[in-house]
Amino acid sequence: MTSAVSTLRAILNPRSVAVVGASSDPAKFGGRVMHFLLKHGYRGRIVPVHPAATEILGLPATANLCAAGDPVDVCILALPAGHLPAALEDCGRAGARGAVVITADFAETGADGATRQDELLQIARRHNMRLIGPNCLGYINPQLQLALTSSVALATEPMPRGAIGLASQSGSLMASLISHAQDLGTGFSVAATVGNQADVDLCDLVEYFIDDDGTRAICLYVEGLKDGARFLELAQRARVAGKPILAVKAGRSAAGRQITQSHTASLAGSYAVWEAACRDHAVCLLDDPEALIYCADFLIRFGAPAKSTVAVMSPSGGTVAVTGDRVVSAGLALAEPGETTRRELLKLLPPGRTINPLDVGGLPRASGLDSALTAYELLARDPAVGAVLIAVATTPQLEDKVRRWGAAALAGKKPTAILLTPGRGSAGSQS
Repeated sequence: MTSAVSTLRAILNPRSVAVVGASSDPAKFGGRVMHFLLKHGYRGRIVPVHPAATEILGLPATANLCAAGDPVDVCILALPAGHLPAALEDCGRAGARGAVVITADFAETGADGATRQDELLQIARRHNMRLIGPNCLGYINPQLQLALTSSVALATEPMPRGAIGLASQSGSLMASLISHAQDLGTGFSVAATVGNQADVDLCDLVEYFIDDDGTRAICLYVEGLKDGARFLELAQRARVAGKPILAVKAGRSAAGRQITQSHTASLAGSYAVWEAACRDHAVCLLDDPEALIYCADFLIRFGAPAKSTVAVMSPSGGTVAVTGDRVVSAGLALAEPGETTRRELLKLLPPGRTINPLDVGGLPRASGLDSALTAYELLARDPAVGAVLIAVATTPQLEDKVRRWGAAALAGKKPTAILLTPGRGSAGSQS
């Protein structure tokens, strides 16, 4: 473990935190941070910093961090931009190892903002302190019940604990994915935002996640990388470590590139170059941020398929045909089940239905559930099949089918995904 990763580990797993700009008012950024630290049960030391208050939400407050006693591991600064240099100096003199700056109005606004951002960076470096942000939304560490963020998502959402490491340049996207993970029954080792990446960047977090025993899959929302060569080197390390990297990259279009520049001062670069480099280094590229969580959860549950061959099945002929086309369009191969599998399928299904994609619809009601389940088990046992994709339309016995297929998939070892078509008819099955 490098010294940089060791320092980042202390910051992301702190025994003590300071809230600079703390407040008891949840309508204020510093107030939300304080409320979330207490609401979610962080058990470390919390130091509220406020120029006048002596107590905030039952905790003793201090006018400056140097007067607070023992150094803290990390400070979060919720102050107007003009107050940040002096506050960051105080954090550095007090011996803090890291600082999270959630305030915006820095490099993303132009040259003057970039100058102000560089001033913060120089202060942090002078005190050997790592800086997360500015223009970020902090981070969560569910293992410690730590919500060091002002994201309003934490007002209603619990912190879902799991093995996904998330690094995002968008605070709002992190908040959305926290909610999405909660709905899916999965969660995070750490979910962090980096904002403008003045110091700590996406690569730093990827390196941390590679070395972190609690992280099994790494998800990224990327607007721009500071060091592309380092990222590809880390992607190779992640591959060797068995930790898949999944990424959504903004900035494909001219409009998208313009937005990333004004959002986090990121230069998006050529998407074609990014895409080619990621494919060469086994980074899974996705279009939809929510798909990051679906796919990471899938890989954590099952591991990567041993083969890129997919068996598709559905109780709907139309659905199975369209899904088979989508599999091929994605560059995957439809598996060719072995002779034993086809022979056993003939005992369950009408002639002509034993090919992949497999239509298991229209079976007698009394035996249809059992036959569809057995068909899945046959495909899952076939060594020619790398993964099984079950596409489910709104059909009779929908919830029973999904429940039984899901239980069989979780009990087995073959990577299996169940795709539900949208609509009220499938709402009960999604749980």
